[in-house]
Amino acid sequence: MLLIIALGLAVIYALTRPFSKGLIDTGNWLVRIAMAAPDRRDDKYKESVIAAQANLQGGWFILFQVVPYLIFFTGMILGFIYHWWGGFVAFGTGYLLNIVTVNYLTPSLFYYLKLYHKQLLKEEKEWKQKAAKEDAEEMEEEEEEKEALVIEEFVKHKRACEEALVIYKDSRLKPPTVEDLDGIPYGDAHYLIENYALE
Repeated sequence: MLLIIALGLAVIYALTRPFSKGLIDTGNWLVRIAMAAPDRRDDKYKESVIAAQANLQGGWFILFQVVPYLIFFTGMILGFIYHWWGGFVAFGTGYLLNIVTVNYLTPSLFYYLKLYHKQLLKEEKEWKQKAAKEDAEEMEEEEEEKEALVIEEFVKHKRACEEALVIYKDSRLKPPTVEDLDGIPYGDAHYLIENYALE
């Protein structure tokens, strides 16, 4: 019985992984097209990119990135509890099915862009409500500067997302992988559709 549950969890992992991976890949790509080309002398640039990715992919999006892995590792643990080879069977099943599902079941880039845009609009509404409350209260100068930087970054992401929505509307192109990102210039939303074959 434990082995069946472990294999079932491996299948669930493989079915949820395409959505999760596409969400992460699209978020990374959005940050890249929203930012200017890096100054290679700036050691903090990489940190700022990572921080921007964390900000954009925060909130409920983080659940979709973490849950598939929790399911997968739970299945492996149950497999090992069943028998020493059960965990390896669960791992192999999940790994092989993951390859198939990621290649064939990942939604298009446009699908994820709509999700991110909806999330950004929601955050914008929340920030406007927060700003209205803070207008009535006094804020320290340092807090105001931090708030201004966060809003500036948010505006960049929103603008990049809206531009990409227009460019990739009805496109079947999949989100670029981490390997693809290395070849995509910063700040260029058109590069992907002009240089990658539609799938």
